[in-house]
Amino acid sequence: VIAPEMDQQALYDEFMPVNMQAFVDGVNVNVIAYGQTGSGKTHTVFGPPGILARAAAGELGDGVVQDYGLFPRGVLGAVDTVGKHRQESIAAVLTASAVELSIMGNEDMLARSETAVRRAANDGAGTSQWSSAALGVALDKASDPPRLCGMTELPLDSPADVRLLCGALATRNTAGTLMNNTSSRSH
Repeated sequence: VIAPEMDQQALYDEFMPVNMQAFVDGVNVNVIAYGQTGSGKTHTVFGPPGILARAAAGELGDGVVQDYGLFPRGVLGAVDTVGKHRQESIAAVLTASAVELSIMGNEDMLARSETAVRRAANDGAGTSQWSSAALGVALDKASDPPRLCGMTELPLDSPADVRLLCGALATRNTAGTLMNNTSSRSH
């Protein structure tokens, strides 16, 4: 349970170092925020509304900013660690995918954000309907454990790559509820 007075940096320092070390050591790590609508899960993981779009636009620079949640802090830390490994001639590859899981179908958020940018440049609108069939993300239930296939895999070699990932995540589907005007509509 996270105390209300705990800021993003204190939470990261308390919770993430052991998880980040495990991740760098090759362990699969999942960070899950669980709680009632409007309790701050998305804020804890990503930061305040709009921060990922601002990061993607380059407004926040390349380092950690005060309002970043666990995810952007962790990704920047992982990119930094991989960079240090490479300087020490340790082979390391870091990639990311961003898939929005929904009852309407699984969507590749990296492809969606890239397509939205391309369409905005072409027609000025930047909007369209998305379908999992068009974006090619499917659940392979024959694998054990089941896994998603067909999504974009983005190499994370620099803060510029992290900005691309933030841009994709900024396309998350959200809608208002009585308790939260930007509640996530997918998981």
